[in-house]
Amino acid sequence: MFESETSEQRKKRLYKENKSRYRKKQKTKHSDRQQYSNIMRHELGRMDQICIHCNAKFWIDERDQKSSQASSSFAVCCAGGKVSLPPLLKPPSYILDLYTSSSSDAALFRKNIRGYNNILACTSFGANIDEKFQGQGVSNFRIHGQVYHRIGSLLPENEHFPAFAQLYIYDTEHENENRQNIMQDLNNDILLNLQNMLDECNPYIRSFRQVRDIILSNATSQISMVIHSDRTHNPHCYNAPTSSDVAAIIIGDGYDVNPTNRNICLRLHDGGLQIISETHPSYDPLYYVLLFPRGDDGWHINIPLIGLSKRKRITPMQFYSYRLQIRDGDWLQYAGRLYQQYIVDQYAKIEQERLNYLKLNQTILRTEMYQGTVDAIDAGDISNNIGRRIILPSSFTGGPRQMYQLYQDAMSIVSHFGKPDLFITFTCNPKWPEITRELLPNQNAADRPDLTARVFHLKLQKLLKDLNINHWFGKVIAYVYVVEFQKRGLPHAHILLILAPEDKIYSIEKYDSIVSAEIPDPAIYPLAYETVTTCMMHGPCGILNPSAPCMKDGKCQKNYPKNFQECTKENENGYPIYCRRENGRFVETRSGIRLDNRWVVPYNISLATKYNAHINVEICNSILAIKYLYKYVYKGHDRATITLSQTNNTQTSANIETIDEIKMYLDARYISSSESIWRIFHYRLHNHIPSVQRLAVHLPNQQSITFQDGDNLQHIVDYATTRMTTLTAWFQENLENIAAHEYKYTDFPLYYTWNKSQCKWNPRKSATGAIGRLYMVQPSEGERYYLRILLTHIKGATSFDNLKTVNGYTCRTFKEACIHLGLLQNDNEWDICLYEASKINTGQQLRHLFAMILLYCQPAAPEKLWNKYKSALCEDILYQYHQTTIVNNIIECRALNQLNQYLLSNGKSLKDFPDMHLLLENMPDVDNDNNNLDQLIQEERLLYNIMHLESILHNNIPLLNAEQHAIYNAVIQAFEHNSSECFFVDGPGGTGKTFLYNTILAKVRLCGEIALPVASSGIAALLIDGGRTAHSRFKIPIKLNETSTCNISRRSKEACLINIAKVFIWDEAPMMHKFAFEAVDRTLRDITQIDKPFGGKIFIFGGDFRQILPVIPHATRADIVSASLSKSYIWRHLKIMKLTINMRLCQSHNSQDDNSKQKEFAEFLLKIGNGEYSTNSNTENMITLSADMTITKGNLTDLADFVYPNLAKNSGNVNYMVGRAILTPKNTDVDIISDMLMSRLPGETRVYPSLDSTDSTENTYRQQSQIYSPEFLRSLKVSDLPPGELKLKTGIPIILLRNLNPSEGLCNGTRLIVHDLQSKVIDAEIITGSHIGKRVFIPRITLSPSESSLPFTLKRLQFPVRVAFSMTINRAQGQTLNKMGLYLPQPVFSHGQLYVALSRVISYQCIKVLILHNDYQKDCQTKNIVYREIFQNT
Repeated sequence: MFESETSEQRKKRLYKENKSRYRKKQKTKHSDRQQYSNIMRHELGRMDQICIHCNAKFWIDERDQKSSQASSSFAVCCAGGKVSLPPLLKPPSYILDLYTSSSSDAALFRKNIRGYNNILACTSFGANIDEKFQGQGVSNFRIHGQVYHRIGSLLPENEHFPAFAQLYIYDTEHENENRQNIMQDLNNDILLNLQNMLDECNPYIRSFRQVRDIILSNATSQISMVIHSDRTHNPHCYNAPTSSDVAAIIIGDGYDVNPTNRNICLRLHDGGLQIISETHPSYDPLYYVLLFPRGDDGWHINIPLIGLSKRKRITPMQFYSYRLQIRDGDWLQYAGRLYQQYIVDQYAKIEQERLNYLKLNQTILRTEMYQGTVDAIDAGDISNNIGRRIILPSSFTGGPRQMYQLYQDAMSIVSHFGKPDLFITFTCNPKWPEITRELLPNQNAADRPDLTARVFHLKLQKLLKDLNINHWFGKVIAYVYVVEFQKRGLPHAHILLILAPEDKIYSIEKYDSIVSAEIPDPAIYPLAYETVTTCMMHGPCGILNPSAPCMKDGKCQKNYPKNFQECTKENENGYPIYCRRENGRFVETRSGIRLDNRWVVPYNISLATKYNAHINVEICNSILAIKYLYKYVYKGHDRATITLSQTNNTQTSANIETIDEIKMYLDARYISSSESIWRIFHYRLHNHIPSVQRLAVHLPNQQSITFQDGDNLQHIVDYATTRMTTLTAWFQENLENIAAHEYKYTDFPLYYTWNKSQCKWNPRKSATGAIGRLYMVQPSEGERYYLRILLTHIKGATSFDNLKTVNGYTCRTFKEACIHLGLLQNDNEWDICLYEASKINTGQQLRHLFAMILLYCQPAAPEKLWNKYKSALCEDILYQYHQTTIVNNIIECRALNQLNQYLLSNGKSLKDFPDMHLLLENMPDVDNDNNNLDQLIQEERLLYNIMHLESILHNNIPLLNAEQHAIYNAVIQAFEHNSSECFFVDGPGGTGKTFLYNTILAKVRLCGEIALPVASSGIAALLIDGGRTAHSRFKIPIKLNETSTCNISRRSKEACLINIAKVFIWDEAPMMHKFAFEAVDRTLRDITQIDKPFGGKIFIFGGDFRQILPVIPHATRADIVSASLSKSYIWRHLKIMKLTINMRLCQSHNSQDDNSKQKEFAEFLLKIGNGEYSTNSNTENMITLSADMTITKGNLTDLADFVYPNLAKNSGNVNYMVGRAILTPKNTDVDIISDMLMSRLPGETRVYPSLDSTDSTENTYRQQSQIYSPEFLRSLKVSDLPPGELKLKTGIPIILLRNLNPSEGLCNGTRLIVHDLQSKVIDAEIITGSHIGKRVFIPRITLSPSESSLPFTLKRLQFPVRVAFSMTINRAQGQTLNKMGLYLPQPVFSHGQLYVALSRVISYQCIKVLILHNDYQKDCQTKNIVYREIFQNT
């Protein structure tokens, strides 16, 4: 249309268009300016509200919810007047001046206040103080582990220098010099003045001076001193305590004195340190002499609570919440770092008191199914003999059970409402005016964690109100938030928002309206500009600042600086890449570095304007974004290496043993002053809306009931009968109320509320509903799993029978009901699988396959599959009976018997498959008594041949070296004397640990006793006679925590076997998490009722701490070390015995030169493993490998040629494939290597796509299939699952990813070679372990990841294998290779990986290393990561 316009017309048209655009732009700017000009900074006002009861100062927004602004009241300080404490006694003017003055001496004192207090204190402060992050960000006093206050004897022991209280008694002529010798960087004049001040005013120090005077006047006198715990004076009396109030000095040795349990009795020489009880009133003043120079009491158990209340005494949390409030005239807040330490110390005391209460007042609880309790009554059992123990309740805040339940609740919210929309991180700003104007003179925000916590708490509540009630980003239908305290800095909250469907964020325009990643225009958004330039700029880091905290391995962990971006886009995962234009705006740092839009942390301009803080706002329009939910909601405690020094500990081992379970929790935690004050003030750490109602899932009469040791079982059953569960009460409500028939069990909490006291559902009166969450059930639990499926689909059921009634027909099982309703897939997969397998082989191999299908595939109608392929399944037995094709009852009975034996070896029987059980009705000869408690004992005794055991002993004992003989004799002596001893056999590869184990096992079994060997991995278990994985033998939970127990009831076959077994062997122990050993220890103590390590059984652990330690996703070095067996309380009970002689060298028949090189290679491996191999200069862990071992000028093809020469000619050659592999640190490189080598083999590549789904039993608001496409699910790469597209060829090696049948050699890690590929079954041959050469069938099975960052349970139907030309170093542990290549495109990343990789081969000639990372290929340099602290006590 513009073709005919003249030049003049065109100018006019463009002018009008530009003018129109300008007006529109100005209008938008004006609109924006008007919008944001209405947003004011959030301001709390003055802290001018006074509590009428205790005079504590508050902001008006801190008032109780029920009170008004006109008549405000406060409870956090004194519980509305119920807590009344005497004010702290005014300190001497000298120290008050040091606290408040601006003089140089006062500044110096405040800078080193913890040092002055520590050198003048009467007791020691025992804790691991985390100094790692001091000087980075905001200074924050932080400890990890348990806190102790200790005090020694009155005089130092011989040749020891005086310390703490002893300095006030011993050698006081040189007292100041003695203090200076301990801590040289303190000002002598200030120290002397403080010492003189305390002599005058502190009652405890005056008592110690009296002891000094008595000793000086009569050196031969025996003196003792008792520090009282009971206060006879009125607790509300305001008089200063005298020395006689707090302590008594006794002439004599004090042993005739009988003080109360909490009194502290000090003698002249006592040989050790006493731990001061947290309940002692002198706990605080004995240490914090500069906070309480006049000896003010701390909390103790006899402080009364005022008024009528169920509780009669003040709790430590009430006491310190009162003490830490701000009142006019207080001085505690002046103490800076000492004040921070005091806060942390008091919260540690509060938590310790809670744990002590649980330990001392919670009787031993047990849990058992209702039916199991009834059976126990019939058998004449008592309550002590049934069930499993409960250690700590889920009500314990911060405990692992509570954290796991909160995580499950949060995931239920995400499952119910769908994908989250916004992820917001809100961090406290220490420069908020509410904080700065309340600071005392000479203070900064770091000195006042109480102020920062209170202000942040108030602003967080306001922010949540803006988001969820005022709907700043749209209507919020659900949210989760967690407050976190990291290793450095201030408190911050992570908030996840889910918006209503009409407000979902789908368009680029909506992204830009909510999130900005540019420096705002200061003319239009002056307040936002101020916030962004001060709070929202990342870095500088990278080459501008290589030492920045975000830097790791030379890269910024947050990937800053970002790239410039002209407009917002979405990446392939649906994640937004925000607009970052190169518009010339920048912020200049103090060092002169200019930061432009590439350094801006994404923010919302409204929130930045109002709250003036770091508020990172991210669009989470991708399901992968929910990984944040996993990271922060279920994070648990940070962990650190704990090395508490406990010298001269006078506690008996029995006493120590009783606190160890609590100590595990304490040793794992970090506590900072920010978190401590938050917890003391009882602020929320987490919350979510809507609430979640947990729903029981149990079979008829199999609900869990909890009881105490010694309870009458009949009373337990009678009580349980009257108490309905949420499930049985749902049946009852449906029976009585026809309106309830409209709702499924999972939807019931939306319309009904659960009355816990009445055990009844009541119709909901308000519109606010709760989400129902069914407890998780694994497919292996059989009928309970199918019950759970029905509960997610059926409405209005009135009973268990009614639930499984379909079209008027009551099904025999819940599984049958699922089949009739079409809730289970059909059996076509397994039908084809059996058909294809029967064409290749029949009989025993086919029965093994059928057992695997029963165990792992949950076929809908297994009895039909059996009947269809009965002839093939019984073919070998038909041949034995000289039959042709007729399978009669006798032949079928034998086949079923063998099938049942396979199942029993995997912990199941035909009785666990109700459909298969029908086949047994006319076959009484089938041994199917799964309830025989002695069954496992009988099976274990029949496994071993006497002559074979005699042969092993006859051949092995002469071959034992001196070290092996010593261990063998020690174990057998303990066995013959029936003594309870535990050993740890420490030996690197090749020292004959397995040989030793098998010799010990043969000896014990030859004596007619039972020995049970286990290993941490399936591969290691196969090498030991009768070995099982530890998880399968002890039923160790997959998810472990500090208080886990094994899933073995005392009235079970497993418990009977464990009870009678004499010796246990556990190989490859260092690779298992310490919680696994502790769970087994608790369980065995419970089963045997013997309170000794592992119930008094003989345990032999073995392994090599040089190898890979427990694998913990996203763990730090400290996490991994802390999780190791050597850091468990169990370790001190183990007798460490070492193997150092390399038996491979001793048995070698090579030339002397080869033996010499082999010896050098073995020594080289030990140096690598111990971290003693010389590192390159100016590096922490870089080493140079020999040129003979490395490929210095080459690539991956050269390494592949070394390991797999002439591969194409050896396709399917078992002898060639055995013992060859290329190792590499990461799975991504494993796939690259396998694809490359597979392409070299002839033949067609067969591609097997997986069938992926999400768990259909998860409670979801919408169909999961609508959220996650099959392509998306198939594309997910999960480390312990096979790929979504599995590519295989005949003749290639594969590795098994699951324990399919350990007794037949099919373990996680078993390597095989493919002989035939069918559509539903793989025919393969085992090429590793004791079952080498055995042909097996492998079906597709349904797998789910053990650990995953996904917000749902992924179910993948696929062959449980990967191509095994290459494998990760971690998976190779326990394997022995004849030829190995080590491929390092990146260096190893964890302890022991290089050692494990290099030690897989038996000869130095069998290995080549290809290093491609960084610039080190030329010089053969790579990393050797060794956590040397793991060897400290091993």
